[in-house]
Amino acid sequence: MKRGDLIPDSTILRLILSELISHGWLTTDAPRTMTLNSASAAGATAESGDDDDAFITSSPLTSQKYNFSEDPNASFILDGFPRTAAQALQLDDLIPINLVVNITTPTAIILDRICNRWVHAPSGRV
Repeated sequence: MKRGDLIPDSTILRLILSELISHGWLTTDAPRTMTLNSASAAGATAESGDDDDAFITSSPLTSQKYNFSEDPNASFILDGFPRTAAQALQLDDLIPINLVVNITTPTAIILDRICNRWVHAPSGRV
């Protein structure tokens, strides 16, 4: 994040998994230990000392099977995620997805929105 990079897939999927479990929408029969990152779970350390290097983006989250709630209130919207087919497959392994909406916005509208944003000059905040 410090470099402006996107958050690794494994990290965002663990966050989503944690939220789904905390709401009771996903459950499991076996105890699960959540770790900060896959490298710490394996006892590895980042060589450079930078915490970002410790993330392993290919760690499988689906080694454990989850039971999902059939309750109609157990629904959620993910805005801007998944971004890639790999993320979509990993998410689908966690919980079945029954609807996807992809909104295509014309480039002219996107450019108009960017050009007409209000910016606080002293701080640069949008």
